Amino acid sequence: MSDNKNERPVPLPAKDDWRWTNTGRLLFDAARLFEEGILGSVNEKGFPKVRMAHMAVPRNMDLGGTRITTLASRASMTKQSMADLVVQCERMGLVTRRPDKSDRRAKMIVFTPKGRRLIEVIRQAIATMEQDMRSHMGVALQKQVRLGLTLYLKAASAVGQGEKLAESGLGSQQRSGGGTAQVS
Repeated sequence: MSDNKNERPVPLPAKDDWRWTNTGRLLFDAARLFEEGILGSVNEKGFPKVRMAHMAVPRNMDLGGTRITTLASRASMTKQSMADLVVQCERMGLVTRRPDKSDRRAKMIVFTPKGRRLIEVIRQAIATMEQDMRSHMGVALQKQVRLGLTLYLKAASAVGQGEKLAESGLGSQQRSGGGTAQVS
């Protein structure tokens, strides 16, 4: 209850279907379905300990390695939270730390051979999930959805709403350190 005794309760709308059918909710639910499909495939194909939270590491890593501070920024999380996920991924044998060639004091997080196998499993799972989308909505509509989302994200980035999107390389094929780990 509010401390303001003069505050009146706000009446709720008679219908609340807008809460379940708005674009943000639909995008969230679709992304969750897509991600759960990828994680299920990852778990079935030799990586049973990987959880959704761990996916933030390979999703945001360059193929040539990435500093934890950059990983954290790309994932919109604190450096400490990302460091914890990196430690967990190290324990699973997916990544390791190496000196950064441009600054020997810093460490780069790089994929191990097992981590590179994970990237291939994820790539295949993404292809499967995209095929599943096409089977439900058709090729033309799936292309339009992708195009619309890409345009929206680029526009948000251009007006300063998406610094993380700009850093993520949306619309570009390369980040420093090699190719981008294209992980959903």
